[in-house]
Amino acid sequence: MIFHPFTLEDREKLAHYYAANTQPSCEYTFANNYLWARHYANTWAELDGCLVLRYPGEGPAYTILPGSGDAKAAVTSLRRQAKTEGVPLRLEVTRRQWDLLQNWFGGEVSCSFNPDFGEYLYQTAALQQMSGKKLHSKKNFINRFDREHTWSYEAITPKNTEECLAMLALWQQRRSHEQLNEDTALDELEIDRTALTLLQPLGLTGGLLRAEGEVVGLSIGEPVGGNTYVIHIEKAFSWIPGAYPMLVREFARHTAKDYPYLNREEDLGVEGLRRSKQSYHPCAILEKGVAVFTP
Repeated sequence: MIFHPFTLEDREKLAHYYAANTQPSCEYTFANNYLWARHYANTWAELDGCLVLRYPGEGPAYTILPGSGDAKAAVTSLRRQAKTEGVPLRLEVTRRQWDLLQNWFGGEVSCSFNPDFGEYLYQTAALQQMSGKKLHSKKNFINRFDREHTWSYEAITPKNTEECLAMLALWQQRRSHEQLNEDTALDELEIDRTALTLLQPLGLTGGLLRAEGEVVGLSIGEPVGGNTYVIHIEKAFSWIPGAYPMLVREFARHTAKDYPYLNREEDLGVEGLRRSKQSYHPCAILEKGVAVFTP
């Protein structure tokens, strides 16, 4: 079993695995895997007709991309490999994958779900309208932004990439030292910049929000699972009232308009981020956990 580092050339080779996936997790897109592999040395292998991702960490963990191949056979092969290494097999799974593991292996496997890594799913139509009592405060901020600014929304292209990079630099300058040290904040900034420069090679699309001609927010993502658009990057100037909710609304109206659901990823246990994501009232949380097999 040979695991390979992610390269841009792998996107075409592995495309059929990602296309076969029907689950809306951000973990199941090539761009996300490629971008984070640059920091955490994630690798991939083909096993029993499945794409398997390996995360080194403190001890190796694996993800089997759903939708193609013989996943049960792949798990069995990984268990044999783990046994030769003298460690228990650890699999990162969604709730649906956990149900399958229980059916296949019963009491030989246990699982714990961490709410910090649950992904927030929203109805695109709800974010397009921002109507109703639950989103009333967001609508008020949007109305304020509309009154106070001459604004526009447009697609991110090579022509405005430099402006987006300048916006990220200003966003970083305005963040406190403590905020930049929160979890993976600096890693994310580097990934944001990489994604902007490799937007087309990675198959990503995005949109930016302007106020008085200046970029004050941007979002970047891609389709996943057939009916969902996942947002990998979402940043706006929080010191401008209404910039964030206006960005969310316009992204839903334009860039992600053809997909019924939006995935705005995890909160990673960051309290401010959790409050923000919850304030848009998700329709569901995609739970993720780690399944551990008995040696």
